[in-house]
Amino acid sequence: MPLSGTPTRSAPPRPSGSHSLDIPRLRPLRVRLRRLDRCTRALLVLLKAGCALTVVYYFGAYAWVVWSRARYPFDLEWMEGAMVDHVRFLLAHGNIYTPPSIEFVPYLYNPLYYVVAASLSWITGVDYFTLRLVSILASLACFALIYRLVSRETCDPQMGVVSSGLFAATYALSGGWFDIARVDSLSLALGLAAIYGVRFAAGRRELVTAAAFVWLAFKATQSAVGLLLPLALYLFLFQGWRRGLWFLIPGVLLLGGSVVTLNLISHGWYGFYTLLLPSRLANYYGRYLWRSEIFGNLPVALALGFTFFAARRSPSGLRVKAFHGLVALSLLIVAARVRAHAGSWLNDNMPAHAALAILGGLGAGALLSSTGGALRARRLAALTYAALLFQFLFLAYDPRQWVPTQADRSEGERLVEMLRATPGPVLLTHRGFLGWREGKGSFAHQMAVSNLFLAPDDLRHAKSGLASEFERAFEEKRFAAVITDFDDFQFAEDLRRSYRPAPPQFVQDPKAFRCLTGARLKPEFLYVPK
Repeated sequence: MPLSGTPTRSAPPRPSGSHSLDIPRLRPLRVRLRRLDRCTRALLVLLKAGCALTVVYYFGAYAWVVWSRARYPFDLEWMEGAMVDHVRFLLAHGNIYTPPSIEFVPYLYNPLYYVVAASLSWITGVDYFTLRLVSILASLACFALIYRLVSRETCDPQMGVVSSGLFAATYALSGGWFDIARVDSLSLALGLAAIYGVRFAAGRRELVTAAAFVWLAFKATQSAVGLLLPLALYLFLFQGWRRGLWFLIPGVLLLGGSVVTLNLISHGWYGFYTLLLPSRLANYYGRYLWRSEIFGNLPVALALGFTFFAARRSPSGLRVKAFHGLVALSLLIVAARVRAHAGSWLNDNMPAHAALAILGGLGAGALLSSTGGALRARRLAALTYAALLFQFLFLAYDPRQWVPTQADRSEGERLVEMLRATPGPVLLTHRGFLGWREGKGSFAHQMAVSNLFLAPDDLRHAKSGLASEFERAFEEKRFAAVITDFDDFQFAEDLRRSYRPAPPQFVQDPKAFRCLTGARLKPEFLYVPK
């Protein structure tokens, strides 16, 4: 006990910044931070759920559209019927690359799609469904390959689903093309298989297999050859010249050998249709279309792609960035090059869509793998999923527009009734296979004919010979009727000298029976002999 008069000792005053004095002041801030953290968690859950729902929607829309129209007995796109004719002609003659005639003129494509469809036709028959089934299976393979590539690259299956869903969401951007009787889905699936094979090749066998996939993709569409050199360059730069040669040499031998072989078998007509003629076609594509069709519709995927390349910490460092940079650039160039051709349509953008879908998943994966505190990571994840959700919603479309209606079927059935009631052959200038199916003969599709006449020169006298054949057929009134989709086709003047217009009784609904994609044509002009 202190003595009286002795001053008591008090505790020294604490500094003004003392922790204990700040507790009451910091408590509201901590509460607000906890609330913000809970809000961020809840927002992240909602954004993830939103992305998941949109992915389910796009895959569900694709499945419903495919199921609804796979067995539609008429053209979904104005060149589908002639694609069926190609398969039928291949089965009958063993070769589609023949001199042009009024009965058959081949398209400018390589033969693999027809060969695959012809093989399948031994089970399902030669019809629209067989060729569409090839495209359906190929588009499913595209979804699976994109999923596998991105999920393996990012070690995150969710990002694989996001990328695959992004590609599915471009169904409308591609003109509803994934499942129709055209070559694009098959070629893209084989190209993606080559890309995946090179990226994860364990040895020489896998590299040779990847080269074979490039060759097969080329045998579906010639533009796929654009994958060979970028993939080989990646191998030379990052895995050594031996592995590069194990990929490049088999690829060159397969590509060159198949071209020479088919050219010899067809007496030069293969090279004429698939190499010479495409090189003579005019280019009409403008840069503004590229900006609006590709980058304007996939801005978030493009931004995420740049994020992937700019990220300091990517799953595999410089090597994976270089690989996907070369792959994306090659796919974009392939799309731009083909889109420039006369007669091109939205389907030619499919390789570009696949490239941006892959980059979108990789960029999102790079953001989600960024280091930092838990709260920062959640905020970054919320921002990433918000951007993805915006991109998915930006691509929203109504799947009903891609499914034929009952009115379409009824109009088509009236056309079929008219064909059956007409005695003698009927020339359907834009409806391949339909005339043959109804016993009215099979004749060259006007798109294939137009390809010949778009060339500035008369290579191998193909134009002059075919023109003379059509002129003689019209002069001799070989056809009991001529039905065309537009009134100004290639030989309209020759036709009108010997045929007169007649009321098309089978046309009762002008809006019905138009192709759902590509040129929105329908058979609506009828000519009968004078």
